[in-house]
Amino acid sequence: MSQTLDPRWKHFSGGLTADGCLLPMSFEVLKKHCEEWADLVPYSLIESTPALLLNKARSLYMQSWFNYDFLAVAVLLGFQALESAFRCYYSNNKKTSFMGLVNKARSDGILSDDMADEIKTGVMLRNLFSHPTTGMEGSCQVTNIFLLLENKANCNSGIRGLFTTL
Repeated sequence: MSQTLDPRWKHFSGGLTADGCLLPMSFEVLKKHCEEWADLVPYSLIESTPALLLNKARSLYMQSWFNYDFLAVAVLLGFQALESAFRCYYSNNKKTSFMGLVNKARSDGILSDDMADEIKTGVMLRNLFSHPTTGMEGSCQVTNIFLLLENKANCNSGIRGLFTTL
């Protein structure tokens, strides 16, 4: 695999400066995201299935700098990690759908309404990746992924709470 920037990343911003100017996307930006996500899982759960899936998602996310196609796989694994965490937490609800588990977490107060809404958007995207009816190509896929990643900070506390209650 090439250790050079996948040219598709040139179309994305790495954030904003304090005065609102765009920063370039970089490997360091992706790495920083991964480091933030590493803190979501308590050390005591590092060997659990959800944590192992999340670790693989983080690795693929960083490697997408070199092979952009890894980004979609990283996002899919990230949502599988979240679903796995819900299934560990709600172990008596084996037949409940991922969306049903998100709704239960919302009604149980584990997720705020805003977090649940964002995660439900992610569940729909995960379903499109897992059960495609048509090809998800190019900008549609990218736009959806970045809409989710853009709001990740709002979900981090809820996800951290879910992992710490396992």
